[in-house]
Amino acid sequence: MPLADAIARLDELGLRHSKPDAYQQTQDETGEKLTLWTTVYLDELSQNMDIFLCEYSNDLFRTDNPPRRDIQDNRRYLTDQLKQRHGGPLGIDSVKEVVIEASNYKTTASLWGKLLDKKTPSPGEALKASQGPALRLVPSGTDAIRSIVVQVPDLGRARRFLKENGLLEEELKDKIVIDPTKLMGLEVQVVQ
Repeated sequence: MPLADAIARLDELGLRHSKPDAYQQTQDETGEKLTLWTTVYLDELSQNMDIFLCEYSNDLFRTDNPPRRDIQDNRRYLTDQLKQRHGGPLGIDSVKEVVIEASNYKTTASLWGKLLDKKTPSPGEALKASQGPALRLVPSGTDAIRSIVVQVPDLGRARRFLKENGLLEEELKDKIVIDPTKLMGLEVQVVQ
């Protein structure tokens, strides 16, 4: 959805947001400015995290090697690269879920539900957007990303790689956890 349409939808829903903020860079010696991306902050969704919408300029992704015209071409290219590399050392298929801690769970859950056109989720219930990972909100004393859950086709392969490289924190039957001390405190769970 174009950012202008998303802003109109935010206004319809009564969700507060910042004015669009364009990041520009000088394109060439003529001094002409080129907008690379534009962000709109959704301050109501968190007191301690920056939650924002971002629209990238197609100019940011235009390249001849390999040829790409816009962000959609770039997404296809990167998806193909991930497949060609068999998901890297872990064998990652996708990001399945992002778990967010909410200090004011009731208000935060209501706002996220409104934003995603869903009912207000119960604590721990996942909200699924039309594309991308699910969002799971959990009550907490702070606002922070608690964990990111990545999906792999072969949990054994991921487990072996993490063990061999000293990155394994915890092994359970249905998931493994990467050592958060190796990821600046972020918990990454790997599931099949």
